[in-house]
Amino acid sequence: MYLHHHHLTRQSNILCSHQEINVSLRFGPRACFRLSRKEGILIYARTFVMAYMHSLKTLTGSFTLFVEHHSSQTRSGMSKTSYFYNVGTSYFAPLARRGVRFERAFSYPSPPQPLGTQNIAYHRYTTASLDEEFAYWKSSQLLARWTNIEIPRLSASSKPASIWHRMVASPMEIVARPEVPPPRFGLTVTIAAPASVGTVNTVDVLKPLIDGLVSSFQAHDGEPDEVSRRIATELGIDRQTVASLLCQRDRALLGARQLVVLRAQGVTWQPNDHLLLAAEVRVHTHPGTQWLVSGALFEIASRFPR
Repeated sequence: MYLHHHHLTRQSNILCSHQEINVSLRFGPRACFRLSRKEGILIYARTFVMAYMHSLKTLTGSFTLFVEHHSSQTRSGMSKTSYFYNVGTSYFAPLARRGVRFERAFSYPSPPQPLGTQNIAYHRYTTASLDEEFAYWKSSQLLARWTNIEIPRLSASSKPASIWHRMVASPMEIVARPEVPPPRFGLTVTIAAPASVGTVNTVDVLKPLIDGLVSSFQAHDGEPDEVSRRIATELGIDRQTVASLLCQRDRALLGARQLVVLRAQGVTWQPNDHLLLAAEVRVHTHPGTQWLVSGALFEIASRFPR
């Protein structure tokens, strides 16, 4: 594992194997007391990121937090939000007041010395201007866009179901319908929050927001009765309405799959977010009382085709 940060360029870098990054970001600092020596060393990566995020304090002007994940694996074992949640969302709060951007790429810098594996992961935490385009991907086909859909108040305890329901029950402009689901896609999202709520930690709401948005563009391909009943209970609406919305295909631009699975308590949403390789979530406030979300879904192509 190689760690490096540079205050002048405002970036923090981790280069390691997939096994190392999963270990190093999984455990909190207190876990060092019960880990092996190797795992205790690896936990330093998490502490390293935490300390660097603290050193940046607050981003001002037209800058936002930018997180990159690079790997030769076409399907990473870590979700996009793991880059934030496994470190601790509070450490990113001062840097994510205006939003956050993340990208997934399939190349990485050569390590200074061999790491003993071809399964290498590279994480980079840095900043990006809100005026910049994505670094590794570009939009190749706009699929859908929406404006000012009202959603429940966002918080760390928000659930994907509430976002999904407001999206599928609201007007949507479908721009293109691909013949087959896109192999990779991107999202741009703007949250308009009431000025009265103060600062929004974008990282805190990232997982339920992304899960709910991506799920709204997929159909549930599975037995809908029990999952519909549980979702309906959670949302306080009719079960038949939920079942119909779950299985509708007219908005399933990202295809169909077993979108919702049963758990001992409640359900788990499992959209194809591993194909979301470029996303940006911006936040601004407005004088009203509503929480509103606007955005676009699009196919992407590499800026650096091989």
